[in-house]
Amino acid sequence: MNKGKVIAITGKRVFYRASPYRGPYHAEDQDYSESAGKLFRYLYQAPYIQYWEKHGKPDPDSRNAQAGPWNG
Repeated sequence: MNKGKVIAITGKRVFYRASPYRGPYHAEDQDYSESAGKLFRYLYQAPYIQYWEKHGKPDPDSRNAQAGPWNG
């Protein structure tokens, strides 16, 4: 086979490191807190969230309520 000669060192690997991205970056439309606020306002208006708030439990007919790991 290799007649006892070393073929390669075990565990030695070469990785390619991509050069960092230097732009151009676009200007921010809004900061993170504004973005999070918009998200929460949008989600709060969702019918399944409104049902949960009104009835104190998830809507059993909502696909969103059925999508969790607790429903197998």
